[in-house]
Amino acid sequence: RHLAARFAPTPAPTAQLAVAEAPPAPHFVPALEATADDGEVRRDLGRKRKKKQQRRSLAPSASPTTSPTAASTTKQVPEAGCESLNKKNECEAFEGCDFLHKACRPAITPKRILFVGNSFTIRNKMTNMVEKMAKERFNAKVYMAAWGSYTWSKHLDTASTRYAINYGGWDAIVFQEQSFFLSSPMYYHYSARAGQELYNATKGKTKRVLLFETWGYEYGRTLGDNYFLMQSRIQQGYRYAASKMEQLQDGTGFPPISIAPVGTTWAELYDNHKDSMYTYDSQHPDMLGSYITACVFYAQIFEDSPVGLSYRPKGVTAKEAEAAQKAAAKIVLG
Repeated sequence: RHLAARFAPTPAPTAQLAVAEAPPAPHFVPALEATADDGEVRRDLGRKRKKKQQRRSLAPSASPTTSPTAASTTKQVPEAGCESLNKKNECEAFEGCDFLHKACRPAITPKRILFVGNSFTIRNKMTNMVEKMAKERFNAKVYMAAWGSYTWSKHLDTASTRYAINYGGWDAIVFQEQSFFLSSPMYYHYSARAGQELYNATKGKTKRVLLFETWGYEYGRTLGDNYFLMQSRIQQGYRYAASKMEQLQDGTGFPPISIAPVGTTWAELYDNHKDSMYTYDSQHPDMLGSYITACVFYAQIFEDSPVGLSYRPKGVTAKEAEAAQKAAAKIVLG
């Protein structure tokens, strides 16, 4: 009909009317459906229309004595609660929803999380992984002040980091130190002093502070070193830094401190998955390594097991994702 209307020398009036009255594809029809034939589009619209009518039928009807204004303000409350519908955009106006479906989750005030670190934080968009995982059950907005090779001391001299911390209103601030310093006992005090100054800046700005315990390099840091020795020193270094930061606490607004045991969780998976956890340099995380890290932060921040989360990044198999989730739940939640 469209071709006849366009190329016929004297198109019939009925054909012109058919072309003029053909409605455009509604905005809520996905692009894939909009390319289907007319019959499929009509069936799709028919289903949507039927669902809309069903939703309206759940709303209590106004009695004859109810004024139009009162009837228009009546809330839609389904008899079995919004869980029974389990369809997108159908429970935004309902009370009592426990946010089991995605349409309701934006109603949860998101946790605002700030990561302060270096390339171990940046790699593979690990902070985005945390946000995507959180949105399956909760809600989160994750921000980052991180640059390659940065130390806590260097962050102190960076205006962007200071501005991010002072912005305030954070639910959690995560500090990640360069592994070289907190794997070397002779430098523990150097990192701890910088950590104290960073922690001092968080007073009144966040509800809690997490220290991002990193992992040992695959072959250790120096000749004669190895992964397990370096990992042990890193754990000791972060405990030392946390103890020094806690010395500042005087009951006047300093947030509580805890260590996110990322390196400990890596150690749990090291024997079976080390080939997938590191990049070519045997230091930085590959995709699985960053996913393990995200699982730990999800469990630590939301106090919820990541087991069963559907999100996993490309490059991580279902078996690897399951192992990472279980390890994070075991180490963080016990």
